Amino acid sequence: MNILHVTTHFHPFIGGLENLVLDVATHQSKTNNVSILTLQYSKNLPVKELVEKIKVMRHPSCTILKDQYSLPQWGFSRRILERNPDVLFTHTRFFLTSFLAGRYFKKNFPNRKWIHVEHGQNFVTSCNSFVKFSARIFDEILGRWIFRHADTVVIMSKTGEIFVRKLGAQNIQIISTGVDIPENIQTPPGKNKALFFGRLVREKGILEIIEAAEKCSEWNFELVGSGPLFKVKNLANVMWTGEIAHEKMNKKIQSADVIILPSWSESVSMAVLESCANGRAVLASDVGENANILSLDFLIPPRDRDALVKKLKALAGKYEVLEMEGKKNREFAMRKFSREKMLEEYDKVLKKTEN
Repeated sequence: MNILHVTTHFHPFIGGLENLVLDVATHQSKTNNVSILTLQYSKNLPVKELVEKIKVMRHPSCTILKDQYSLPQWGFSRRILERNPDVLFTHTRFFLTSFLAGRYFKKNFPNRKWIHVEHGQNFVTSCNSFVKFSARIFDEILGRWIFRHADTVVIMSKTGEIFVRKLGAQNIQIISTGVDIPENIQTPPGKNKALFFGRLVREKGILEIIEAAEKCSEWNFELVGSGPLFKVKNLANVMWTGEIAHEKMNKKIQSADVIILPSWSESVSMAVLESCANGRAVLASDVGENANILSLDFLIPPRDRDALVKKLKALAGKYEVLEMEGKKNREFAMRKFSREKMLEEYDKVLKKTEN
């Protein structure tokens, strides 16, 4: 079977969506021909390459909103013909790539199956009123079209199901996000080290982290990833690390005492789950499914800089508390977020396309 995943970004870009696509595509490639159609958001990335057994094609793109959003250049949809997919997977409705690929696929392959995987569970949150307004219009028109025309809509939680159903989705499949659980983990270093990893954009709480770093000199911060806010401010206690390979993330996560993820909005955060799987305490915003994963004492209101600073100061030097919280998180991840179970559920969805 020829399977094509369409996503705006892919590895080496670091993010929960990209990690999930890599996990699912790698698993599917064991018994199928799997390709990724994504955007060449950097000229340093090859147009074509092989990742594991996955054929990756990168289409030229341009960026807007200070490099936060990538748009495909002319001819993107026709790249689908090169792969002649039996099944199309698109990821997240607010990327234009999902709409373009889905529309082209349904028009040219009306009898083949389109599976849309929705990684969000609410409307876009932004400090920019124009962005919020534009994103809402996009959702009400193109988002609705995607949910109504996809043969199956995969969502990660019951909350997400309510959201996509409001926008017209019918055939909905809930698949909980799964992550690898490392067999062995290192004891937290006990050095007051806080780590963030993901997209370096305002909506991920990067400016909140920078303010916390200014006010919490007792902590050392490391920010891993890329985006328009990379090195937005140079501070003595902040290390800016660019994109790193997916297989190195477990070691990087275990190099910290606490993971800080103050996003403004989330669905089921892969970063939270990966941090839990690595036995680390996670200080995160009370958004999405975080309240169902993390302890109440480790949740803060989104966009509340004072709350982040206060919590970090209270946790400074409390290595036993952080280690105990990390162990609890790891046990929860082992019970609830098995990568194997997630991949089995994706296999079931794929199996239905054969009928």
